[in-house]
Order: sequence, then C-alpha cells, then structure tokens
Amino acid sequence: MSPFDSPSGNSASNASSEVDHAGAAPSPKSRNRQQRDWLWTWWGTNKIDDGRYDGFKPFDLEDFPDGYPRFAALMNSDINTRLYRRFGLVRNRLLLRKQDCIAQLSEKLKGMDKFDEHECPEKLWSRRYGEDAEDDSPRSRILVQLDTELKDYDALLLRENAIASIPKPTIRNHRTIFDWVYNNKPVVHEEYQYLYEDGDFILLGNQQDDWLRSVQERIWSLIHHQIFRPFLSTKSCISQISDPNSVYSSNGVSNAIVRLFVSLATIVLLMLLIIMLYVLDISAGGRLAILSLFVLAFSMALLTMTNAKRHEAFAATAAYAAVLVVFLANLPAQPV
Repeated sequence: MSPFDSPSGNSASNASSEVDHAGAAPSPKSRNRQQRDWLWTWWGTNKIDDGRYDGFKPFDLEDFPDGYPRFAALMNSDINTRLYRRFGLVRNRLLLRKQDCIAQLSEKLKGMDKFDEHECPEKLWSRRYGEDAEDDSPRSRILVQLDTELKDYDALLLRENAIASIPKPTIRNHRTIFDWVYNNKPVVHEEYQYLYEDGDFILLGNQQDDWLRSVQERIWSLIHHQIFRPFLSTKSCISQISDPNSVYSSNGVSNAIVRLFVSLATIVLLMLLIIMLYVLDISAGGRLAILSLFVLAFSMALLTMTNAKRHEAFAATAAYAAVLVVFLANLPAQPV
C-alpha cells in the first residue's frame, strides 16, 4: 500500500464511491485529499480521525514482566541507558597471555636458528631444504603454532581497540542505572553486583560531544523538580520517573535545548562581533584587539564544546578569522 492509498474504514468506503465499477483510479480531487492528509500526518499533525492510531501505546516499563525483561526494556528505552561492562581487566589479561605465548614461541625459533647457523646453515639458506621440507619438523611446528597464536592475538587486539574506542559513560549515566536497579531489584543480588565495578563501563550509541553531554545531563537533572517535569518529560516516559533517585527525561526535548544553546553561541560569536565592529567608534588597533579576542573564543569553543580534531579546529578557526578580516577590511576607516 502506498502512502496515498485510502485507509480502511469510513475513508475506504468514501474512496470506493469515487472509483467506478471497472476499478479506475480515484478522481484528482480524491487523490489530492489523500495526499494532503498524508502530508499532514508526515508533518506531525494528525488530520485523520478514523481510529487507525488508537492501538498505539506509549512505552511503559510496567508492561514488561519483572526481572530481566523489564531490565532489558529499561536499557533499551534510551540511548543514554545502554550501559554495559567493558571487562577491560579480562581483555588485557588475555592479551598479555597471548603476548607471552607468542614471545615464548619466538624465542624457541630464535634458538633453533642460532643452533642451525653453526651446525647446519643450509637449513637457513633454503626453505625447501632440511627440516622445513618436512611437515612435522620442529621448525614447521613452531611456525604453525606462531601463525595460530598470532591470528588469535590480532583478533584480540582489534577487538580491544574497537571496545576502547567506545565512549565511557558519565557518572550520571551510571548512577541512573544503578539507582533504578538498587531501588527496584529486577534481578537477584548476585547478578547486579557488576554495577559496583565503577570505571569499567561503556555507553553504546552516538553520544553528544563531551561538553554538550554535561550540559544535557544538567538539563535532565531538572526533571526532579515538579516545575520543570512537564516540559522535560513526555507521556512515554512519565511512568519511568517514579523513582526519585533516577534521572529520566525526554531525550528529544533535552537535545532540542542543547541545539538551541549551540545556535545561540554561534550567533553570539559571529553576529555580536560584527555588530560591535560596525557600531563602536574605535581605532583600527581596538578593532583588531576585539577581533583577536573573538577568534580566540571561537577556537576555545571548538576545542572544548566539540570533538573536533586539531587540524579541523585549525581549519575552522582560519575560515572564521578570514571572514572577519574581510568584513573588517570593508569597514569605513577610523582614526588610529
């Protein structure tokens, strides 16, 4: 069914009255109305009231059985609650074990090469000669073992590198999950002890930049106050904030507030400087001093408020300074 097809129920009967018995397409007027209704729905305003959306239910943790089903539902409810153990100690223990096994085999191979260097150097001159020509020779067995161990070691290294690249949760992220589990006890005592391993967690999903995440979490903390709760929560998460020790708010609302803050900061860094340079009656040296301060503020904002790399921050700062210099060059001359 295409987005413009008639819905079931009364709307379907109305559409069928506009189609002849031979199965012809709806009239242009009917199709325009269907397109308009679909566009209203896509825009976010529900103009169709035939009961098709009555079956939609808000997400509620109480709909899931107590235990791991409800625990998993909480973890899946928001991008900021997908907190899991990293097991960094175990991963590095395995890496050290594999590393030592490879080093031990490597030493054996070196010793064998040293021995053959004096006793039978022909074995080192050609792989096809001597022991290497035999599948069960000591050197062949060591090389096969090294190949196997290196494959496992490389796989562990790549996995550890990928896991280490996943961002760590903030204290508030960890406390949100910990407080909910501690107060609701969804699983037995032994199976939530992992939450006490502070510092060994990762947070899945694409997160905000570090500085913006801290701002966002401060916004979330306001949900404890009754005055802010209606603005920071939605119907889908009202049932999840009954625990006074847990911070749970609408991620969309807090993201919108953060985007608004970033937009305002961008406007201040660009437009405020332009207005100041245009309005203030100061010397050229004063204008250059103000421009330098704003360029410094822009560079600091890039490095602290975003995850931009150094070369990206340098390029963006250079472009920002170039725009301001062009604007400054076109201003009327002022006394020195």
